Amino acid sequence: MIDEVCRLADEHAAVGAAAGRLHEAVVDALRDAGLFKLYLPGALGGLGLDLVEATDTIPRLAEADPAAGWAVMIGAGPNWFADHMAAPLLEEVFGPRDSCVAGSGKVGAAVPDGDEWRVTGRWRWCSGAPWATWFTFNAAVPGGDPVRPFTFAVPATAVTRHADTWDVRGLRATASWDVELGGVSVPRSRTFHIDGPPIARSTVAGVSFPAFAQATMAAVSVGATRRVLRLFRELAARKAPSFPRPDGSAVVLARDPVVADRLARAEAGARAAAGYLRRATEAALADDEAELALAAPHAASTGAAVARDLWDLSGMTVLADGDPLGRALLDVQAAGQNAVVAAARFAEAGAALLGAPPS
Repeated sequence: MIDEVCRLADEHAAVGAAAGRLHEAVVDALRDAGLFKLYLPGALGGLGLDLVEATDTIPRLAEADPAAGWAVMIGAGPNWFADHMAAPLLEEVFGPRDSCVAGSGKVGAAVPDGDEWRVTGRWRWCSGAPWATWFTFNAAVPGGDPVRPFTFAVPATAVTRHADTWDVRGLRATASWDVELGGVSVPRSRTFHIDGPPIARSTVAGVSFPAFAQATMAAVSVGATRRVLRLFRELAARKAPSFPRPDGSAVVLARDPVVADRLARAEAGARAAAGYLRRATEAALADDEAELALAAPHAASTGAAVARDLWDLSGMTVLADGDPLGRALLDVQAAGQNAVVAAARFAEAGAALLGAPPS
């Protein structure tokens, strides 16, 4: 089934990018394949994949269309919360066949309202907003109230979604809209805390959320980089530079030794980064998450570097708005901009290597 989903994602990638959201057929295929429930058990309609299996699956989707890989990475991400929810909320959010959860880690404001909370806030970058059935957010009580911040779930019908806030150059089809709550009542039964011991319902119950997010987000970069390399090879096989060689002849890029050298180096770097990320993810399953702090930003920054290098070799072709390679080059760089895997994370990893306190 995953092969058919990838075929659909690739086929509709250009349409999704132009529309600023995945094509409906792709979203339906992702739902039907259970890909928004990667880590949940079969009883909830999930695939029950562990972290390594999932980070093998996400790159396959991202190679077909980076936006589809990102959508699955984000849509399945809240599966991690299942291990911290009470059973009735778990069933309410994840029980329906079409369940898909979006949200944000930013904090909104909550005030007590009898047995409920009244929550107000606006959250950016909520990938998958138009096809989400539920949203999760964080909230805190203003004014020094001792109640600690909490996480809560609200149905999509309670959320105002702002489609006009998403106008970007990369990962356009992820539909990462702003969303808003204006004093929405949230029953306490729909709240939970994620800093307590997990109840093992998902396959990622033993993985910390930072490590989980690093591994899965970097997996998008791995797949998107593979797409860039494949599309560049296809371009190089047919494109001859418009300026002739000194002898007056023109050959395709694939016959140019300089291009061959730079492509080989890019390919080697991408394969090494993917291998390191997989080993670090395997280590995280064995309770050693430290390597992900290096491997995740390394995979993302390697992908971005490959994209910049191949951009220089591609000529004017990639400037066309509908060019698939041009779009993929921007998608790879956009994937590496998220704070979870951004280059700034290297400073934190370096501080740990040096035994210095993180800043």
